[in-house]
Amino acid sequence: MQDEQIKPLKKSENVKKVQKYVEKYLDDLMFHFDLDERELSLILNQISRNINKKNTTKKWWHFFLLK
Repeated sequence: MQDEQIKPLKKSENVKKVQKYVEKYLDDLMFHFDLDERELSLILNQISRNINKKNTTKKWWHFFLLK
């Protein structure tokens, strides 16, 4: 039993599980902060842009470390 819990999940199983939890969490946020879908979408888009900017910065610095 314990061995099954320790065994890593396949990537597709992880993605499905994460998606399920994220959707539930977003529903909870919409409820507790009285957000509509448009507001939530704007927030998620901003977060996504911020994450992409951070990734670009890391890649940019990584370029100099390789040389």
